[in-house]
Amino acid sequence: MQAGLIQACFVFIKTTGELESYPENLEYSGMEDMWSEVTEKIEANPDDYLAFEPMASREAFRVMETL
Repeated sequence: MQAGLIQACFVFIKTTGELESYPENLEYSGMEDMWSEVTEKIEANPDDYLAFEPMASREAFRVMETL
């Protein structure tokens, strides 16, 4: 990971088809409160969510080229 970049965690909400995201490694970051609504929903109902890794930027650009 390059300095200054924040990795994100992405989750798919199975019941609505929506996506949620939040910064990875929130613990002790000082940003926990900013993301508490999202993380608390996920922690309360983990079976409603499907976590996945984001595409590498190179892969994402290839997808955009095809559109």
